[in-house]
Amino acid sequence: MNDFWIGTYTGDRGAGQGIYGARRSGNGTLHLTGLAAPQESPSYLATGRRGSRLYAVGEGRSSHVRCYATDASGLRLLAQASVPGGACHVAVAPDDRQLVVSSYTAGCVSFVPLDEHGSTGGPQAVAQASGSGPRKDRQESPHPHAALLLTSGLVLSTDLGADKVRIHRRHESSFGLVGEVDMPAGSGPRHLIQHPNGLVYVLSELDHTIVVLRPTEAGGPAFDTAAVFPASRLPVEAASLSAAIKMSPDGRHLYTSIRGADIITTHRVAQEDGRLSVVDDVACGGDWPRDLWTDGTWMYVTNERSHSVTAFRLSRTSGVPELVGQTDVPSPVCIVAST
Repeated sequence: MNDFWIGTYTGDRGAGQGIYGARRSGNGTLHLTGLAAPQESPSYLATGRRGSRLYAVGEGRSSHVRCYATDASGLRLLAQASVPGGACHVAVAPDDRQLVVSSYTAGCVSFVPLDEHGSTGGPQAVAQASGSGPRKDRQESPHPHAALLLTSGLVLSTDLGADKVRIHRRHESSFGLVGEVDMPAGSGPRHLIQHPNGLVYVLSELDHTIVVLRPTEAGGPAFDTAAVFPASRLPVEAASLSAAIKMSPDGRHLYTSIRGADIITTHRVAQEDGRLSVVDDVACGGDWPRDLWTDGTWMYVTNERSHSVTAFRLSRTSGVPELVGQTDVPSPVCIVAST
């Protein structure tokens, strides 16, 4: 039985072959069990139906999203659906009835219906984005990068190219744009996560900041900017790129990764107002930390260019990760728990 699934870049993007399975050993490091499913550049993964389904976007020549059944023997392909080009992120609705796929190159977000078995099926709805930003090398057009699905039915989608977070409301078979939040010019919003108190934290790839969004009413479609915080303790070089943002299950600590600087930063979350304070930056133990996973006790970081997943034990008091080992994985870019 696998404890984790790891997505990799393949072909001209990397040395991986698809999705790999891994088990956690007694000392916290991962043991690779082998290739669970060959797939072209499964760059982002998400689980559904209490871990019985795994969804993976293929960021290859022909973008697609696959649905796998998970069991003791590994992964079994159930369905595949084509999606607009440059698919880089997939998220599952809390009720397991829809996927939201972000397509960086095509500049759109797709809503993919799921049937009663958690498999893709039915016509997709596509929201085409528009706009651009001041960074002409990265923001010449819209580039949706990730989506966050809330239990209220709202979907928040980052647009790195247009410096916006768009808000959609999803319905049974449709969705509609209900609002937008402007991000700082040239910031390049990438990934986002919600705190148990309802605040949303948006990590910007280009200017290495975290924007805190506050809902203006319970369950309503409007958010405003509550604060902006640095994504690291020390300044990083302009060529560095922020990547992942994750929250400890108890909401006490938030974690970010920055590629190039190759650091993981621990942030303390003030429980009364959600303000962030940097605790420390630590080396990721590899090169180009694209994704991370944590359960509040352990942390795993996918280091794309050093072909490794590093394992960390988290301090019970400060939350700061301490390196305990690494596992060789070809071009790892995403990691999720199997349940």
